[in-house]
Amino acid sequence: MKDVVKRLLNSDESAYSISKETGVYASIIQRLRLKQQTLEYSKFDNVEKLYNYQIRKEIALYLNESDYEQFSEKMLSIKNTDDYQRKFEMLKELDKEILKIFGNVMSTIGMSKNNKPKIDELFNVLAREK
Repeated sequence: MKDVVKRLLNSDESAYSISKETGVYASIIQRLRLKQQTLEYSKFDNVEKLYNYQIRKEIALYLNESDYEQFSEKMLSIKNTDDYQRKFEMLKELDKEILKIFGNVMSTIGMSKNNKPKIDELFNVLAREK
């Protein structure tokens, strides 16, 4: 969690912009950036908000609008197919694409396949966004 928040704090994004998106005071973000305050002595709620925001940003790198449109088109195509064998095959192909994207996201945010707690953490973050 700490490494993810540090990536956000080291980014070029303004404290005001981060504050607006997370609800964490810009002054807290500034103190963290200037090392006048540490993550260890920050409220967990604030650290969690910063963490969730950075995770969403990193995931968004891979899930741009055109990817979403392609996914939606494929789902519509699957829905409109009457041939159940074809539906099954199309769903298998879509699953492969989703797993590939998810693997890229995991790599981007520093997670390996062997890191089950972090993967569960990512799913929890994504579930809260719905």
